[in-house]
Amino acid sequence: MLRKVHLHGRLKKTAGREVFDFDCDDQSMLLAAIRNLSPEVDLALREVSKVKIIASDSNAKKAEPVDGGFTFGDNVTDLHIIPHVVGDYSAAAMAIWEQVAIYVAVAVATSYVSAMLAPKMPSGSNGAGGLKSIMFNGPINSTDQGGPIPVVYGKKVLIGSTVIAVDIDYFRVA
Repeated sequence: MLRKVHLHGRLKKTAGREVFDFDCDDQSMLLAAIRNLSPEVDLALREVSKVKIIASDSNAKKAEPVDGGFTFGDNVTDLHIIPHVVGDYSAAAMAIWEQVAIYVAVAVATSYVSAMLAPKMPSGSNGAGGLKSIMFNGPINSTDQGGPIPVVYGKKVLIGSTVIAVDIDYFRVA
């Protein structure tokens, strides 16, 4: 049966016109007829990779997509071939890497700002406020006032300690 085939998008531009008359009963005959128009149309159809075929009657009152491999039917007079647009994968990958770079830059800037806003801890030679004693030997404070103190939850955790206060009293035992 003779049908009017309407090309859309890139296929229309490559073929040079929109409407063709083909005698075709199923999708394989239709695509073979379109490919035989010219090598340029064949190449454009291969590059598009996916098309949507919409079938309608002469009044264009009933339009429905055609499933793969089925015949068109006797009441279908118009067929619309619409290319399925597929995005450029390299552009999408580049956009993802741009987002990653932005997130990394924001993380670095945020950590720099938080480090600048945090108070500086004065430290002597022993890491806690004050100088190291050379007269007495014993435990020393390893953290000054306002320093971080780790809190660990759970069982069987092996961690070092943070000494926050040490007091040694010496008295004479007679």
